[in-house]
Amino acid sequence: MSALAQFNPNSFDELTRFAEMVSRTQAIPQAYQGKPDDIVATVIMGADLGLSPMQSLQNIAVIRGKPTVWGDGLLAICQSHPNFGGITEWLEDNGTPQATAHCCVKRRAGDEVIETVRTFSVDQAKRASLWGNKGPWSQYPERMLQMRARGFACRDAFADALRGIMPREEVMDYNNEPVVVQKTAPEEVKAVLLPPEAKPKKLRTAAANKKAMTKVAKSFAEAGITDAQLLTHLNIEDPLQFTEAMQAGLREVFKQVSRGQYPDSLAPDHMVSCSADAPPPPSDEMAGFE
Repeated sequence: MSALAQFNPNSFDELTRFAEMVSRTQAIPQAYQGKPDDIVATVIMGADLGLSPMQSLQNIAVIRGKPTVWGDGLLAICQSHPNFGGITEWLEDNGTPQATAHCCVKRRAGDEVIETVRTFSVDQAKRASLWGNKGPWSQYPERMLQMRARGFACRDAFADALRGIMPREEVMDYNNEPVVVQKTAPEEVKAVLLPPEAKPKKLRTAAANKKAMTKVAKSFAEAGITDAQLLTHLNIEDPLQFTEAMQAGLREVFKQVSRGQYPDSLAPDHMVSCSADAPPPPSDEMAGFE
């Protein structure tokens, strides 16, 4: 039992097998369940702080990509340091607008004991827009003041032991700070997010339409179709003002007639289906409208 109580992986392979096993249990925080890779990274991080594998999983959380520990875990890391000399915490003027949390962390340096004292007051919490916020700051305001003062004192006194680790309570407060959203997106962002404007199609002039229509009329006339029939079939009132829909219809008729498939409204009076005397298909004059 003592060996299990002091369990620490002796190799990376042993660590990965440990991670796979505990990731399938509910004995660890939900954030790590089913995530063996995260467990491996957290245990390695915790080992640098002097925490056992299970202590690491119970105390370390990553918020916004930054590793954090609960305030009690932060204190435990400092207490395990060989030069830790003690801690004293107290709350001054509790229950008043002047309430202030104090934390004094002691560190031995040879025969000398260095005291690091840090405070956090209601006034500071108000300036940081924390006081009265929903959640812990409303439910446990004294505790939150204490955690802030403790975090400052421990980080300043034992920076070498904590290695940049911050109290989870503090980082969660940063996470709740309002984010300023720029209302107007920069031009370079718009260029990526918004589709490019459609390139405007070059409009035909009346002269170009007339020239193209003359070629089309000649082509269909060779197939026995008059321009009047063609305009009526396509419901075109002004042959010089073609829309895209009209041009599409004209192309479709051209394809049909080219295959010898005349629509009923365009079939010449003397034409009989599949007759050898049927007029020849129109010449390829539709290029003017491509």
